[in-house]
Amino acid sequence: MLEREEQTTRVKKISNFTEAKSIGIIYDATIVENHHIVREFVKQLREEKKNVKALGYVDSKVARDFQVAKLEFDFFLKSDLNWYNMPGHHVVDNFCHEPYDILIDLTVNKTLPLLFVLNWSKAKCKVGSQKNSSDTFYDIMINIEKNTQLKYLIQQVKHYLTIINTPRNA
Repeated sequence: MLEREEQTTRVKKISNFTEAKSIGIIYDATIVENHHIVREFVKQLREEKKNVKALGYVDSKVARDFQVAKLEFDFFLKSDLNWYNMPGHHVVDNFCHEPYDILIDLTVNKTLPLLFVLNWSKAKCKVGSQKNSSDTFYDIMINIEKNTQLKYLIQQVKHYLTIINTPRNA
């Protein structure tokens, strides 16, 4: 089904952490440890004066205590998916319509509902794991084959988005 989906029309522009003002993050929030790791990353980005919004997918029909919407976090559940695993929740629509400077996909394993979000997002620059998906979704892909830990992926994203040079007149 995802292969037949058209990619959202968006303005593409490679950004680094210095230039980016708004950052969107998608991740698998099913496991509490993942949420804590992403929450720490969001905190670091906010300390750098970035406008950050994280969207977590919960592979369950019932949310747990930590999976409640807060200022920088929204969630959608398995019960928010249709027959094709396409999300149909207003928080997903709102997230996808926001033209973030950078969208960071922090999934280390293929998660179909989050691939729909990635595809629909109007973010200018999409970054994620090369292992996770095909190159049609990302503007910057990071190879994490040797280490599929979430902390490692975040470390690599931070490294490459810090050192990347962007065109001056883009």
